[in-house]
Amino acid sequence: MTNNSKPSTRSFTRGALAGSAAAALMSTPVSAAQDSGRGPDKPNIVFILADDLGYADVSCYGQSKFKTPNIDKLAANGLRFTQAYAGAPVCSPSRCVLQTGLNTGHSRIRGNTCYVGGIKGRKRRMNLQPEDVTIGHVMQKAGYRTGLVGKWHLGGYSPDGSPWNQGYDEFYGWLTITRNQHNPIYFPEKYYENQKLITVDKTQSRGGYQTDLNTNSRK
Repeated sequence: MTNNSKPSTRSFTRGALAGSAAAALMSTPVSAAQDSGRGPDKPNIVFILADDLGYADVSCYGQSKFKTPNIDKLAANGLRFTQAYAGAPVCSPSRCVLQTGLNTGHSRIRGNTCYVGGIKGRKRRMNLQPEDVTIGHVMQKAGYRTGLVGKWHLGGYSPDGSPWNQGYDEFYGWLTITRNQHNPIYFPEKYYENQKLITVDKTQSRGGYQTDLNTNSRK
């Protein structure tokens, strides 16, 4: 993929993205003309997050019982973090820490659910607010085109917290704002393509298995 090309879901995630609740954040520099003279030499950036994936579950970090060659290839050509920690033990606050760069005590979302504030759906959930700054905003400001594929779960039940309002040019995945689209989460009933909510075609891609939807959503 060239530095000034549009993000490709397939080229970034095919064979590398696994797990039922995974997400990939993708950023690629826009063209030099669009980039206001910043130049096309900035690197493409891919960040893959998988729920419940432990530090030693991939072979580039020491796993010896099985191999993870696609992840290893990304690590060999990229950067490994050896002194990093999750911001929280559950997914939404941990994702909030990654997106905002704030520790859990200062971040907007501090649990998968909340007792005060937020919006009540099946449960009460907090969501990112318009004033919150995500890594997507920062990358856009630096001249990148951004995309996110898979699980977001930082919007609660408010459209204000959706990825397209939080620094992402493209989004393919699911949100908690539509209650039945992640029940069960392995085979979602509905799926977002940017801001369009579509019904999953159960006759395709192993009956709508979400990992296949992630990796095959767009070429």
